[in-house]
Amino acid sequence: MVHDANGRDVISSLGRDADGTSLQAITSRLEAVRAQYIARLQSQADDNQSREIRAVIAAYDAALGALPQVWAKARSGDAGVSPEGA
Repeated sequence: MVHDANGRDVISSLGRDADGTSLQAITSRLEAVRAQYIARLQSQADDNQSREIRAVIAAYDAALGALPQVWAKARSGDAGVSPEGA
């Protein structure tokens, strides 16, 4: 699904995702990786690594928070890419 470093394929896919299936798949993948970082944080003793892991988790939280908005904008054609991928 993600082929373009700029995310254009993801946006195009979300634009065509009328029932939210792609949104849910991406969300599930992000949540799964986020959970791995949380598990790693819980077993981490080093303060520097813990800070780094917390920053990564915060980035996943931000992505998970923004994704529904990106989906909605892509569906409305307001994300800079038409739902048809043009």
